[in-house]
This record gives sequence, structure tokens and C-alpha cells, in this order.
Amino acid sequence: MSKQNSNLESVEIERKNFSKLIAVNPNYFGNLDNTKEKPVKKIIKNTAYEEITCVGYNLAFETLEATISIKKPFGYNGNLCSNGSYEHIRFFINYGSGWQDLGYTSINVHDIPTSKDCNGNLDKPLIYVASFSIDPKTKFCKYPVVPRVRAILSWNIIPDAGNENWLPIWGDIRESNIQLKPRKKIFVDFIDDIKGINPDIVIPIEYSDLDVGPFPDPPELSLEGIASMYKDKQIEESRFGLKDVHEYSSGGFINQNLLIKKIDEWSNLKIDFAKTVEILEKLKANTSYEEIECLGLDYKKEFLVATIKIKKPYGYLGNLCTKGSKEYVSFWADWDNHCKWTFLGIKEINVHDLETSFPADGIYYSAVMPVDLSNHRNICNKPKISRIRVVLSWNIPPSMTDPDDLQYWGNILDAHVQIKPGDNVPPNTPPRMLIGGIHVNDIDNGTGTTVSVAKFASEDVIVDSKARQCPFGGRIDMKIWEIGSDYVGQWYKITLNNIDDSTIVTLNNDISVQDANGFWHNVPRIGNYYQLESFENNPLRIIQRWHSSGNNSWTIHIEFKTLPSDLAMPTHSIVKLIQLDNTAPIAPGVPGWELLRDRIDIHIDSGGDCKKFSAGDKIVGNFVARDKFFGSFSFGVLPSHMAVNQAHPVPNIPGTTEYLETSTLGNQWELDTTGMEPCGYVVRLTVSDRAIINSTPGYHNLQHREVGFCLE
Repeated sequence: MSKQNSNLESVEIERKNFSKLIAVNPNYFGNLDNTKEKPVKKIIKNTAYEEITCVGYNLAFETLEATISIKKPFGYNGNLCSNGSYEHIRFFINYGSGWQDLGYTSINVHDIPTSKDCNGNLDKPLIYVASFSIDPKTKFCKYPVVPRVRAILSWNIIPDAGNENWLPIWGDIRESNIQLKPRKKIFVDFIDDIKGINPDIVIPIEYSDLDVGPFPDPPELSLEGIASMYKDKQIEESRFGLKDVHEYSSGGFINQNLLIKKIDEWSNLKIDFAKTVEILEKLKANTSYEEIECLGLDYKKEFLVATIKIKKPYGYLGNLCTKGSKEYVSFWADWDNHCKWTFLGIKEINVHDLETSFPADGIYYSAVMPVDLSNHRNICNKPKISRIRVVLSWNIPPSMTDPDDLQYWGNILDAHVQIKPGDNVPPNTPPRMLIGGIHVNDIDNGTGTTVSVAKFASEDVIVDSKARQCPFGGRIDMKIWEIGSDYVGQWYKITLNNIDDSTIVTLNNDISVQDANGFWHNVPRIGNYYQLESFENNPLRIIQRWHSSGNNSWTIHIEFKTLPSDLAMPTHSIVKLIQLDNTAPIAPGVPGWELLRDRIDIHIDSGGDCKKFSAGDKIVGNFVARDKFFGSFSFGVLPSHMAVNQAHPVPNIPGTTEYLETSTLGNQWELDTTGMEPCGYVVRLTVSDRAIINSTPGYHNLQHREVGFCLE
């Protein structure tokens, strides 16, 4: 028997037949409470195959970063040339008043046989990172915002929306604390200050959102100020005096007169400069204040991510209203497993004393290094596994030439990562485009919708689980997927042609993008032409954002030129038909509603809408769920905490699933109220189409419609 077959046979039957077992009994593994289905074999939070090792936050890109360890060579439903399987990660955030569902993302994983790297070490686990953008709630620096985040990892089942207590079968749950970047001061911050003096003062509401100006550059505290601040906090002189000592003991040019003044300054503060030099000479890789705990690759965005735990409330040279200090993270790679490290760059994280806002189990930050991997790929039948390394150094930049050098505070961490398969990109390769998150080759030229087997290219997520063709809506992002180096610096123009009314629109708005450090800038533009920037200036490769409207068909024309003034033929052109759908199902009230293709409605037949019933009654009603590009419908009962879990409205459509739309006249639904407490309730019907909204997986046009009743 081959080693490969032996490994495959070692995968548990519950893992191999996971989808079939769940289809027969949704509670086969016992992770659901208060349901009629009885578990057959209880498996909850099994981390034998995958595990979350860190959840951090990147201040520059405003992204949550969950690090996922893939531990085994098999058990992921196929090799890299197959569809494999998915690790789904749903994120929640708690600002202090309860958990909020932020949404989910996914990672495509595969069976990848274990091999050894150039040092003879096994390349498992493989470390992936799931990045998720958030819209953070921030305050002025005087009021640190330190929310708690939760990530639920689930293999091949998407964690329940809105349910922070949902338990994965194969998967994991991890929580951590993050700190959000403070915003500039606005008038409401003055209100907070004033109310701190006089809680009874009333401020007119029209002043609550006034902007009082830019965020000032925070001051850098003097050595005297820092020494005084830390006098009773047991922070070592070798910590807060590091930069002074390093400046004069690192082997560089020494000005003796300045050194004497510095020693005198220390002496006046009753701290010993010479003794601190001796202590720092012996200090190597101290992790009592900060430590890199996780390192991996977001292989969708192709960002390396290192997650750092900050362990103490003090020792970072000042609070959020000061300059604080920096955690420097240098990134290294051995892409081709030659045991030779290549320096990639250094990223900085600004850290501060958070004092009483500091949580007992620390705070997690993530450093992100975008990497262009277009020339480091292998084809799918030859997995590309690379070694990466990070070096963490507090307040002193680490070496750019020696990957083993580490002094003072920080640590070194290595990991093995998998690079997404594909072809290497030669210099003259024309831009490979994504429109609405979909590769142009996966958009049907005849319909303007996705082909049935389309994926979100940068997410590795299937567009529609039922293999239906999908239109587009909302913000349609246009991205360069990959590009030959000779095209960098060329210019492009984007023209839209409305097929239905012959309207022609040339897009010439300013486009703001982030560079590799997370800083925003406008893409260079001359008239209607924009310049293709380097990877470092635009690692996400966004070249345009079209805020679409209506439901017409459009053609998108993209032409590339060496210069905007060049009269020669374009160096490359792309023409793609796009079908829009920006209309959610419509509720009654619109003239001719009953003739509309996109519509939603719900009523109670037994007794009528908003009537009284007795607990235990069966309530019967009718509903309409229709759309030209129908996606799904679902029912819910609110308030949900008053209704037992088994009390779900059931649609009366033979052989129905949530993906089947109703007939022209609608269909019946029924609700068994047995076990429900006396209360006022509503039955909510949600109907969603399958349009790709805002270029984002899982976002569609949807509409809710409710009908109420009372139980006595």
C-alpha cells in the first residue's frame, strides 16, 4: 500500500463523509442545541486538522487577521488541482455592550503531502491567514477603544450569522483584545471633557458632530517625563532608556561631549547610564513586554502577516496622546527552499501605554507585509511551500542584513506557507483583470453574468453554491489580477457603454488606493487616463471603482497605452459585458406590484394578520418570494429569545429548499407554536437575490417583510 493511500485511509469516516452525514441529520455531530434531531456521534471544536492560533488587528489597513494552522497532509477533500474544501471564519466584535456579527471570510484548503524543507524540518503545519476589513468605531486618544474580538473557524460549514455562541464541528473558537487607532478630536470629545467636570450640563445636539480640526502631532515625552511617569511602575531603566544607550553603544560614531551631557542627564534623574549599558549588553530576545506569537501568509491577498502580543499596560513610552514607541518587524523569505533568506522589508506598529484600559490577557496587533508572488508560483500538481521568518525588535530597527540578529526586546519566528498555484508572469504579460471580484474569463460574454462555476478570484470562494449565473450591483471594483512588469507605468482609460439606451460614460473620478504601508494616495491621472502603479504603490491592484445603478446591461471597455498622448493602437484592450441588478425584491404598495418579477410579501391566513392565537396553535399563512435572479428565502421568528429553536416557520413547497422561489401566486407556510411563551411576535420573511453586490462574497440585494401575531 502506498504512503499516500495509507494517509487517506487514516482520515476518519466522519471527516470523509462529512457533507453526506450532515445532509441526512443536521445535528449528526451534536453541535446544535434545542433541536429535534438527535446527535449520532458528538464532535465539537475538533482541532485535529485546523486551529486558530492568533487573532490580531492591523492598524494601517484596518483589518482583523486570524492565523490558521493547517496541521495534516490529508483530510481536506482533494489536492491543489481539485476544489478542495473551505475553512470559514466568522468574526464578532464586542465594544462592551454585546457581540456584533461582522461577517465571514473563507480560505480554500487542500490535501498537500508533507515534505521536508532544506533544513530537514517537516513543512507541517502550513500557516494561512484570513484577513477581514472592518469599519472601526474610534474615539479621541484620551479614550482608548479596546474591543474584544471573537473568531469562529469551521471546516466546510459557514458559522451561523448573528450567533456568537455557535459551535463548530471541525474547527475552533478564539478570542483576543485589539486596540483601535484614535481619531482626531471632534466637538463631542469636548462634551465628554465638560461633562467630566459637570455631568448635568446640556449641550445642544446641533453641536455634537462639529469638527474642531486636524489631529495634532503627538508629543514625544522627555527622558525626565518618562522616568517620572514610570517611577512607581517598576519599568526598568534599560527599557525606557534603550534608545539613549543604543545610540552610544551600537558601534557608531560617538561624540564624547554629547555623551558626557547624556550621562549627566541620567545622573540628575538618579539613574545609572553605565549600569544600564551593562544590562543591555546581556539582554537578548526578552519577551516580557511583547512577543510575536503567529506568522503566516494571506495567500488570497498575498500579504505576510505577523501577529504580536503586547503583554503589559506600561513600558511603551507614553499613552495614546503621545508618540509612544514602535514595534519593528522585519520580514524574510526563503521562497525556493534554498536555505538562503531574502530580506523583504520592515513594518512598524505604534504602541502605547494603555494603563487602566489594558486587558488582563493582553492586546494583539498584526504587522502586514504585501508581497508580489507572481514569479514564485508552481502549477497545481507541484505545491509551492516556502519558509518565512520575522524578527521583532522594540524601538530599535532590526538588522536588514542578518536574519539571525536580535538584541534587547523581541523574538524570531519561522513558519511554512503555501503559495497559490498558477503560472509565473513574464514581463510583457498583459493585465489579467477582475471585475466585481470575478476574473473576466468567468464572466459570460453573452449574458454579462458569471459562468456557473465561477469563483471570487481573490477569495477562492465559489460565487453560487447552486452553480447559477449571477449579475452584478453596487460598487463594482476593477482590479489587475496579475501583470507583467513592462506594463507598470502604462496608462489606461475605462469607458462604459449602456447597451439598453446607448449612453456612453468615461470614468474619470479620482481613485484613492493604499500603498504597501497602508497610506492612502490618489492614482496618477491625466485627463481620462490613469497610470498603472507598481505593486508597492498599489498592492491590492485596484484600478477603478464603479458605483453602479439600475438593472441595465453595460459593456466595459479598458484600453492601455504607453502614454495618454500616444496616437498608436492600444497596447492591450479588454471589452466585457456586465449585467447589472441593483433591485431588491419589492414589497406591496407599488402600483402593479402583482405583475412585478421581483417581489416579496407575507400574510397569515388562519385568523388574519396581527390576531391573537393560543400557544400550541398551528398558524398557517401565505408568502411570495420571487426575483429575476432569485437567490434564497428564509423565515425567522422575533423576538428569537422568546421562541424555542424548533419553532420555525416551514414553507409548504414540495421538495423545497431555501433556494427555491415561490410560484407567481405564492405558497403557504406554517408555524407550530408549541412551547412558545405568551408574547407578541412577528414572522420575518427575508428574500435575497444572487447579485454580487459591492464586489464582495455573500452580499446580495435583499428585502425583509414581517407579519405580526400574539400568543396568549
